[in-house]
Amino acid sequence: MPAIAPRLFGALLAFAVMCCGKAFGADDFPSRPIRMIVPYSAGSFSDALCRELAAGMAAHLNQPVNVDNVPGAGATIGMARAKAAPPDGYTIVYVGSSAIINVALMPQIAYDPVKDYRHIGLIGFTHYVLASHPSAPFGDFAGMLARAKAAPEMLTIASPGNGTASHLTAELMKKAAGIATRHVPYKGSSPAVNDLVAGHVNMMMDPQTTLGPFVRAGRLKGLAVTGTERMRELPDVPTLSELGIKGLEVPLGWFGLAAPAGTPDAVMARLHAAMSAAMQRSTAKLAELGVQNGFGSADDFTRFVEREVPRYRKIVAEAGIKLD
Repeated sequence: MPAIAPRLFGALLAFAVMCCGKAFGADDFPSRPIRMIVPYSAGSFSDALCRELAAGMAAHLNQPVNVDNVPGAGATIGMARAKAAPPDGYTIVYVGSSAIINVALMPQIAYDPVKDYRHIGLIGFTHYVLASHPSAPFGDFAGMLARAKAAPEMLTIASPGNGTASHLTAELMKKAAGIATRHVPYKGSSPAVNDLVAGHVNMMMDPQTTLGPFVRAGRLKGLAVTGTERMRELPDVPTLSELGIKGLEVPLGWFGLAAPAGTPDAVMARLHAAMSAAMQRSTAKLAELGVQNGFGSADDFTRFVEREVPRYRKIVAEAGIKLD
């Protein structure tokens, strides 16, 4: 048998080492803590949801999954940071519908929600509550409409930031109701809610888990909720549809987990399995947070995101929504 030329032998040896290294890396993952970037402030709905899932994933992976809050600019800062991270599975990101809304609102956005990430799984969906401060110059939704029509843009409505699902939902509500209010964007839900509870702004739309406790405690007034049915946690608050405001029955808020594009298949499979375990472990908590479970395969989530891009472009265009 002829001897292998030294150059060829060296190439074969390097290839074998590379293959073994890749196999070892996949089998060894994770060997250190994982960072979960959450593009929203601490104390927000998204933060509470991610901390719950991070604990479940950590238990499955036997490594810490640390939540890293990176709020601001309608989630674009956190999304861009995740895109730039090494595609090794040690950085994952919470992806919400705001990531798609931003594509419709910001032509020069620094990421592509389809091409720049690999999707781990869809967590689910949520509806929104419209709440006001007790000192606001109206007592219910009808009063708010009358006040807004009598004095356009005098009422203020807070949001977690430009381009967030809360912002879009509020804009759609205003469009359907034929009113104008002044948008006050914040750097996350927590500072917006703090100012709402303090009476510095009149209203806000955000998930039940954020605003519901304040409504139940009497510190805020529940004006309306999105969706087809009243929320179990706020049975006395009517739906917008009941109040004659149509078009907000389908949830605009959804969320999932993703990793930077280029993350290896074997690592993605481990992350998906960990997410699945966390979802099963947190069934009761997710229901408490008002989440409609939507978990499926990674491919299902990818196809979902691909469908959402044109959907949100259409919603933004038809509603005439622009960044302030």
